[in-house]
Amino acid sequence: MHVDLTQLDALAAGDASFKGQLLEALLSALEELRQHYAQGAEAQDAEQIRLIRHKLKPTVEMFGVRSLQQLLQEGKELYEQEGFGLAFRLHAEKLVQESQAVTVEVEGLIQRFQEES
Repeated sequence: MHVDLTQLDALAAGDASFKGQLLEALLSALEELRQHYAQGAEAQDAEQIRLIRHKLKPTVEMFGVRSLQQLLQEGKELYEQEGFGLAFRLHAEKLVQESQAVTVEVEGLIQRFQEES
């Protein structure tokens, strides 16, 4: 499980409909992360990577998506230490894949909470 359901429950105070709304916001953030991170990596644009990381890091932390938290930190360290070489390109691919896996999970959770409300 990528999303920390304990944190989600705390945010939504048990309201299944509100959980769905929160997850819709996360879904949108994940799409933005995938799009901008991939574009920044391809263009070797450190500023674009920094901006999307800065914008979405609090969101992935709020939902307890530790895998993406770790990948965002790893990416920061990679481009600061090594630039946009092979290691960063592989990292960016991994982040995009992980973001897609989280998206699939979130879509399932949204459906579940819609059925519960």
